[in-house]
Amino acid sequence: MRGKIFVVCTAAGQYDQEDMLQLLTKSNLLAFQSKGSVTAVCMGEFRKDQFNTLMEYGADNVLFHQCHVPLSSNRMRDIAIAMIEEKKPEVVLFPATDEGKRLAAVLSAHFDAGLTADCIDIGIETDGDFYFTRAAMNDSVIAKIRCMNCDLKMGTVKQRVFVKEKCAGKRDGTIEHFFMEPKTHPEEIIQVVEQVFRKKKSQIDIGKASVVFCIGRGVKQSGTYERICKLADLCNAEITATRAAVEELFIDKERQVGQSGKSISPRLYISFGVSGASQHMVGIKNAGIVVAVNHDPYAPVFSYADYAIVDEIEAVVRELEMFFSMTA
Repeated sequence: MRGKIFVVCTAAGQYDQEDMLQLLTKSNLLAFQSKGSVTAVCMGEFRKDQFNTLMEYGADNVLFHQCHVPLSSNRMRDIAIAMIEEKKPEVVLFPATDEGKRLAAVLSAHFDAGLTADCIDIGIETDGDFYFTRAAMNDSVIAKIRCMNCDLKMGTVKQRVFVKEKCAGKRDGTIEHFFMEPKTHPEEIIQVVEQVFRKKKSQIDIGKASVVFCIGRGVKQSGTYERICKLADLCNAEITATRAAVEELFIDKERQVGQSGKSISPRLYISFGVSGASQHMVGIKNAGIVVAVNHDPYAPVFSYADYAIVDEIEAVVRELEMFFSMTA
């Protein structure tokens, strides 16, 4: 159906609710532009109040398959296929999680549908067709992609590239229970004799930080980096970095922000030695207040900044250290 958008959700605990609400808000805007509708597709264990929240943030309807045990990948695939075949959406969007990417891939192959991975934006052309944007060519450009010669378009969407917003007015959409008989798959009749779990490194979610310090190529000394980290601790801030700083081995890849890293939306973002290349700045487009420290008065970052400090990084760090020492 023209303009009908599916947003695929999974059960509580398996997704970041903030990301899902942001995706629903964006989908609601797209549906308004295309005179279509948004359906939140839920598979797993849900409560009615969760459905109400989905509708508050953009879902016109909720289509759910309730299951009180974890769904296998094959079971989830079967349910999604049946839902899509019956309801015939034009666009299906998934969170760019491991689970979302896996489901998107198998559904794309099944329906011979166009699939764009790791989208950072979605829009509508003047002819009413949907398009997706994502990083391409080793993150040097942002590509605009249209799915040609197919009725169904799919996309996985990166975390925190949109903002969430409650819809005005009362939502009078439907909540529909979708039931289908389970099929038997080989892995469901295999007996697990033993499980051995590998210990994972503790993961850092920089996307939830309200205050962020960002390190750029302009931070050239490890000593300066360590001093900025100490200041971040005093401010309860998380440390992030540009791709250039990650390549200089100052900081782990999991803290990289930008097209090839993560998207964040802190209340306060302070950059040290960040030039302001578009590949990085797209990752903070939803930030609140942006403060930039750079010795180059013509650095592109200043065109994005609410406050600009043109000075050597070491001098600014020294002033901050003096301030905190006096207020300790």
